[in-house]
Amino acid sequence: MNNQTGYIHNVSPVKHSNKTRYFDMLIQTEATKVRGVCFSSSKHLDFERCSKQKSPVKISNFTIKNDSVLMNARVQIEELKEVTFLREEIPSTLNISMLSNVTNNQLINLKAKLPATPGNVVKCETCGLRQKVSACSSQYHLRASLRHDDINTTVTFFNDTLLSALQLFKVDTKQSLSEDIVVEAFLNTPMLFVTFDKKTKVVAAVSVAEN
Repeated sequence: MNNQTGYIHNVSPVKHSNKTRYFDMLIQTEATKVRGVCFSSSKHLDFERCSKQKSPVKISNFTIKNDSVLMNARVQIEELKEVTFLREEIPSTLNISMLSNVTNNQLINLKAKLPATPGNVVKCETCGLRQKVSACSSQYHLRASLRHDDINTTVTFFNDTLLSALQLFKVDTKQSLSEDIVVEAFLNTPMLFVTFDKKTKVVAAVSVAEN
């Protein structure tokens, strides 16, 4: 059974990723410092207490993958009275000037000042990154009314499917696209096969009908 003896540092809050709940930490052993990830939120208080009390522990029943200690509900944490090495002070918040002292796999919060920059700053709806408008990649979408068997249906083409459709229409999508270019390309295509979500009306695929 694997075991590690050392100190717990910088236990994070419980995080959510899809349906997984987990938290991470830094484990200081005598020889190194490694990242620990625990996928059992019920163990969070135990690790947090050991970190705050700065007491040495022995961790058992875990696996190691990519230099990280992976733990679940079966992990065992035993508080020790002493070990043969001292606990280091590892700050959880660093300034830029302190980054050279960071060890591999150390979990940190970076304290920095963001200088004001000219130009509008926006939040990307795709990735959530805040950046200047001039640095953003263009994202296109189109709402179109399709007619089939005398029934009109309004559907939405988002960026990827819209660009795929335009490439089928022999439009150079590497150039800057205007509304006129997009509309003209669709109107000049007499018949399309469109696959879309019946509930959201979002287009998933498009192909050109052969004559």
